[in-house]
Amino acid sequence: MSQTRGYIYGMIAMLGFGATFIAIALAKEGFDPTIVGVGRIVPAGIGAIIGLKLAGQKLLPPREAFKWVVVISLGIIIGFPIFSTLAMQTIPAGDAGLIVAIGPILTAVTALFYGHARPRNAFWIAAAIGTVGAIAFAITRSGDGVFSSGGSIWGYVLMGVAMFLSSNANIAGATLVKRGYKAFYVIMWAIVISIPVLLPITVIDLIAHPITAMPPVGAWIGFAWVSLFSIFMGHYFWNSALATIGVVKASQLQLIQPIFTMFFALWILGEPINPLTLVAAALIIGSVAISQRLK
Repeated sequence: MSQTRGYIYGMIAMLGFGATFIAIALAKEGFDPTIVGVGRIVPAGIGAIIGLKLAGQKLLPPREAFKWVVVISLGIIIGFPIFSTLAMQTIPAGDAGLIVAIGPILTAVTALFYGHARPRNAFWIAAAIGTVGAIAFAITRSGDGVFSSGGSIWGYVLMGVAMFLSSNANIAGATLVKRGYKAFYVIMWAIVISIPVLLPITVIDLIAHPITAMPPVGAWIGFAWVSLFSIFMGHYFWNSALATIGVVKASQLQLIQPIFTMFFALWILGEPINPLTLVAAALIIGSVAISQRLK
């Protein structure tokens, strides 16, 4: 895959992931939050099983790839949705946004321990500027103070764990794709091995909070998006981009994701944009552009 296609796939992933929080907001209008966070495994699991069968693949990954698929599953299918949902029960969205903002540089640093390429110092300077811009972006988008709302320390710990698991999952996915495994198979295997964990939680929540009225169309669209793109198609594009561009370098594209979220929030939810947010967005875009030009 060419570098150009890798960047196209990366931007498709960030565009789709950027719509995830908007889709969650829509889905919550008709579904219990636990169903939105965990129950998405049902449509995703059905799609993954059908996809693997149509491709003539086994439902479980090969032995040599199994441990990497487990890392992916624990990171982006099980870990991040569960831990971030739990964290958001005790910390405000603004504080969570600040922690998420360090995700790209955390992925870049973690990738070094997996033996990925070491970039020049100029890259780290650009990445640091982008991270500062992402933090500023989160502050201007939030109505909360910066770590001033007295959130539980365990909430911050859980959010940090969610980001660490997600970073490791991104690296594991890129590693498998780099070794010749198709990105579609990798994410479908990760979804399938997550079913025994997430399906019982979904069933229990449906028993405790049954759906008593037909959810509106917007809620169905939001639920379908978080099920079929956010944990399925999106990670196909993202794993492909990471493997093609390189984990360390491509990780900085994640800084653009909240900018897409901002425009979706303006377009779909009608949320206003703070002028300082635009300044932070420009800082992020500039830092990403510089980091991608460096070898």
